[in-house]
This record gives sequence, structure tokens and C-alpha cells, in this order.
Amino acid sequence: MARNLLVSPQPGAYPTIRDALEVATPGCTISIAPGTYEEALAVSDMAVALVANGAAGSVTVDAVFTDPGPLDTHTCSVIWDQDTQTPAVPGNLSEQFHSCSATRVLSAGVYSVRVTVRDNDGGEGSATIRVVVVDPRAGSAAGHGQVWSPHGALTAEPKDSGHTTFEFDAAYKHGATRPTGEAELHFRRFHFQSLSYEWLVVAGSKAQIGGSGKVNGKPGFTFLLTAYDDDPHGSCRDERGHELRWEDVDRSPDLRSAPDETGHHGHHPVPGIDKFRLKVWNSTTGAVVYDNVPRAPDDIDSASPEAIYSGCVVIGHPAGRRWDHPGREHRER
Repeated sequence: MARNLLVSPQPGAYPTIRDALEVATPGCTISIAPGTYEEALAVSDMAVALVANGAAGSVTVDAVFTDPGPLDTHTCSVIWDQDTQTPAVPGNLSEQFHSCSATRVLSAGVYSVRVTVRDNDGGEGSATIRVVVVDPRAGSAAGHGQVWSPHGALTAEPKDSGHTTFEFDAAYKHGATRPTGEAELHFRRFHFQSLSYEWLVVAGSKAQIGGSGKVNGKPGFTFLLTAYDDDPHGSCRDERGHELRWEDVDRSPDLRSAPDETGHHGHHPVPGIDKFRLKVWNSTTGAVVYDNVPRAPDDIDSASPEAIYSGCVVIGHPAGRRWDHPGREHRER
């Protein structure tokens, strides 16, 4: 089954979001071309990302509900991002069509939109969907260093824990609707390498990348990479405040103190530590094979990426800027 689905008036694409949802599998990305799609969607608990291609703008949710009580009256509300504790706002309810709708201008980001309908008997029903809004002009993201993989990070070997190396970069080329770049992670016998990026979200000091990749050389995996840049100036520094050149990051002393075998740091983390998380799952079954922050939410605001102990993350530089280091060979997708 296709993992990446396009909704567009173009020939060969799915004409409606509903059509794409009907054939989507867990971990699927549905890219939606600019336009107006007036349709009712049945929202399930399946992990599917709806990605709006084009500039940020108005997003409308329209949820249809059922109620066995034919004489009940209803109210509805919408939380535009429940992971940032956004307050609920009243929705526009239609008793005739049993629907609740709301519209809001959303900037680039990842939103867990939740619609709740209540009746006058005290009954209540809710549905949540993850909406990804991308803005190719928001900048790029790059990172390189080491992070700790705790027990349970590697599903096949849940007792394993230890040092993990990672590197990634992502940016939208001028006029492109999909980002380019590369991501890799090594943990003991586990080697992940990206094959393609589907979307990149840069929201302030946070970034998230979705795409496909291979594990130990075998394709068929989907990934979600989340990174936080704790330095608003976008530079790489050690804990003494000394700025590091990008090519020096992997040769610099681990001044931030690597965890011991229990996962505890030798001293308290210093301010300015960047954060990184990679979640990888089987594109067909949805089974997670690696996640260095197991069971944390996927939303960019609540993903809880792990503090790195060497290297750095740089987010928000103008699109297309590369942060190369010696020996790194970029493969353009």
C-alpha cells in the first residue's frame, strides 16, 4: 500500500482527502495541495499525518457526529493544539447536518486538533487529528552529535542502552514543496538512514522532519525526527560558552558529560543543551522499531526529545544553508 499519498486536482492524485484516508496505512503521510476541500472526514486513532503544502493560512475543521437521541441538542468546541494547552473555542454547530466546524489561521507547526461535541443529556464525544502545516520559507534544520538511548529504545533488544550517534540536515530548496537532506543514527547494531523527506516543520527553536528510511540496509520504514535548538543565536557552544565550528563538534571533548550505564549524567545538565529524538516504525504494520524517548507523544510540542551530551542542533537559518563537516557527503534526493 502506498505510504505517501497526494490529494490534488492533478491527474493521478486522490481528488479528496476522504479517498486518501480510505487507503492510508499507519504512518502514512497525506500531502494536500493548496485549495478548498469541502468534505466530512471520519477520524480514527490511526497515526496519519495530513500535510498542507504551500504557505501557512486558514485551516478549517468540519467534524460530523451521530447521536441516538433524535431530540437532543448539542454544543461543540475545538482545541486547536491540545499539546500546548490551547484553550477550547466554540465551534459552529449545525443540528441539521450534525456537524461542527471552525476556522483558524495556523502558522508553521504540528497541531493536535481536537473536536468535542456534547449533548443536553450530558453525553460527549471527541476526535483528534494531527495536522502538519509547513512553510518552506521558515528555514532549515541540522544537527550532529551524541545522545543516550535508554532501555526500551530498541524494540528488538529492549535491555540495550548506550551511546548513540546522530546527524541530520534538512531544508527546502527554492520553490520546492518537499525538503531535501539526510538523516542517520547509529546505536550498537542498529543503523538507520533516511531515504527521503516528506515534510519539514520549523517553528521557532523547534523542528520536526517526517519521511521514509531504511534500517540496517532494508527499506520499508517511516520516521519522525524531532529536534530543539536551545541557543537562539543558532551557534554551537560548549558548556563554557566557547563557540565551536561545525566541523569541530565531533572532535570536541564531551564537556556536557555523557550518561553512565544507568542513564544518569555525571553532573547536572548545563543551560543551552540541545535536544534530539528519533522514532522509527514499520511503514506497513506501524510497529515501532526504535525510539529514544519511548511512548512519548509525537506532537512537536510534547515529543520530549532527549538532551544531547555532545554536538549541537541548529534551527531556523535561511533555507538551503548547509552545515557540513569533513567526511560528510550529502546525497541530494
